[in-house]
Amino acid sequence: MPYQHALLALASSGERRLLLITGSQAWTQEQAAGLQTNNTILFSDPTIVAHALPTTRVTRLLGQEYDRVIYDGYAGLHPDMLAASAGLVRAGGLLIILMPESGHWLKFDDPDYQRYVPEPHQRHRCHHHFLNRLQRLISRAAGVWCYDQQRGWSGLDTPVAQVWQHSADALGCLTRSQRRAVDAIQHTARGHRHRPLIVTADRGRGKSAALGIAAGHLLRQAHRGARMRILVTAPSLSTLATVIRHAEQVTGCLWQNDRLNLPDAELCFMSPERLITERPRCELLLIDEAAAIPGQQLAALTTHYSRLVFATTRHGYEGSGQGFALRVQRRLEQQYAHLEICQLHEPIRWAPTDPLEPLINHLFLLDVDLPVPPVLGESDIQYRWVDQASLVEDESLLRQIYGLLVLAHYQTSLSDLRALLDTPGLHILIQTLDEALIGVLLLNEEGPLDDDLAEKVWLGERRVRGELLPQSLVSHAGLREAGQYRYGRIMRIAIHPLCQQRGLGSRLVATLQQQAARWDYIGVAFAASVSLLRFWLLAGFTPLRLGLHPDTASGEVSILMLNTIDAQRHSALQQWHATFLADLPTFLPRQLSQLDPECVAVLLAHATTASLSSTDNERVRSVASSLHPLDHALPSIQRWLLGHGSALSVLTTADLQLLIRRIWQGWEWAALQQAGLVSGQKAGQQRIRQILTQLLSYAG
Repeated sequence: MPYQHALLALASSGERRLLLITGSQAWTQEQAAGLQTNNTILFSDPTIVAHALPTTRVTRLLGQEYDRVIYDGYAGLHPDMLAASAGLVRAGGLLIILMPESGHWLKFDDPDYQRYVPEPHQRHRCHHHFLNRLQRLISRAAGVWCYDQQRGWSGLDTPVAQVWQHSADALGCLTRSQRRAVDAIQHTARGHRHRPLIVTADRGRGKSAALGIAAGHLLRQAHRGARMRILVTAPSLSTLATVIRHAEQVTGCLWQNDRLNLPDAELCFMSPERLITERPRCELLLIDEAAAIPGQQLAALTTHYSRLVFATTRHGYEGSGQGFALRVQRRLEQQYAHLEICQLHEPIRWAPTDPLEPLINHLFLLDVDLPVPPVLGESDIQYRWVDQASLVEDESLLRQIYGLLVLAHYQTSLSDLRALLDTPGLHILIQTLDEALIGVLLLNEEGPLDDDLAEKVWLGERRVRGELLPQSLVSHAGLREAGQYRYGRIMRIAIHPLCQQRGLGSRLVATLQQQAARWDYIGVAFAASVSLLRFWLLAGFTPLRLGLHPDTASGEVSILMLNTIDAQRHSALQQWHATFLADLPTFLPRQLSQLDPECVAVLLAHATTASLSSTDNERVRSVASSLHPLDHALPSIQRWLLGHGSALSVLTTADLQLLIRRIWQGWEWAALQQAGLVSGQKAGQQRIRQILTQLLSYAG
């Protein structure tokens, strides 16, 4: 066969190749079956292809290696799973993708489209820009093998590298940069406290292996004397397969029951949530794939543990390494006088000449880096809408937009690239300075829901993908009539990091709203934080719903806000807002008892309705004057605060937290004392009376 000589040369080169097999579904599967070895894994639709794993299982296997990884595009070209599947290919192996003939890609009814439309039968509404770009880039790439049902083989004459091999040093490290990382991790464990280490690398550089090697040697050394307990955390235990394997090799012990035990030493896995809740002691905390862990959780870990190692993939499938650098690393640099950063450059799992890695990076924009914008001049800023068809033809602008979105959002996935190009009803507004991108806003069309669907959503019988605003308002906020309107939901807004804090985000939103006549409402939903809440309130948006459960990614509850330029619609908006405010006293002491008190204060400060009687005013004054018990007047105090929320700005942070936690969120005195807000019940009651006196004086 024509490919056999090429396979033999590839096996010894340490390089990997993409093999694209194109033709009918049955023919491509038949050819792929003939290429399988004993060490092959196939991702497809298990209901159609025997012995196949569903494509959604790819990321669970990261850390394992195969001679052949077959990805059946007929089962759905999921960008995250396809890119991650390349990470399963061992040196000298093949990533095999099955697709229709090249002339049929733009007509291909890709099952993955159903993730970008409300109903599966609407897949035809999706654009084909992602596949168009993918096909064009693959056809131009060097080192790609192709096998087409009509045209046969091509690309097999691409030269491969010479025989590739490397050997381990005394510690088990395969490259100089990996040895430096292992030494740095051990130094973090033994050296001065409060000097964290950040280990960064692209995939395949031995970052996770370095954690396991270093941990194993630290445990062995503790076995000879000093006590050593190392905790390791990650988004999931399966993420740590490489860490565990190398720690086992160094120590000669087996991982059992989430830990590796030696006399007087152990390596133990705990989830980030459990670490934050239980705060177990340790001599060293290792955090693998830190970019995939919410920043709030990482911040909580840094406040409790004094010896930390953060390891993260710079360009990968586990999270945004660039986002980590901008958020977490920048904060660590401000928090710690001594912060060490160690980068691993040389690939370990494949040869430096491997063509598959740069191809995957290019196809899925894993290597995007933002250019430095020119000096900001107020008169130079321009705004324009970019349609998806033109964007796919402008690779430079696409890289800029996607790179900015990656930096702005902690949980950006590769599917967001396809959503950017293929989602129907998506609008892209960009902000440029001398043709350099400094801001981008993504807006998605939602609603209206037809009457029958809206009724089912209201009854809780249906959930509709891609209709976040109308569905949330109808189902969760109970606003039955909200399904009839047209919404423009702001999905993302991003400003270049070097241009932030200059009002550019507000100007971008204002520009959108000036051109928003086609929608009844412009809306946004985000993880509630004081800064974001203030931003959207200042932009004219009105809060209508707070989620009752924390988001798994951010750890915060979500908040939904709307704005409109239509006077008639504004009247309905105010009625909905009044309902939201009326519901707050019920939810705050229950599901929202942990909501940031400053967020509550900001919501109260922008309350537009309050029904105050002379009795309410008299009760608040009587409590402040110590004439009546505090708890007997709680409803009146709450109504008074709704009408005078702006007065809360005069309070200190501690007083604000005490007032909100007790009056609105129903915290018991023991909980307030444990949080350090009061010394006891009597002192707390007296302090709240003083706070009310201060607020009454401010309100006149």
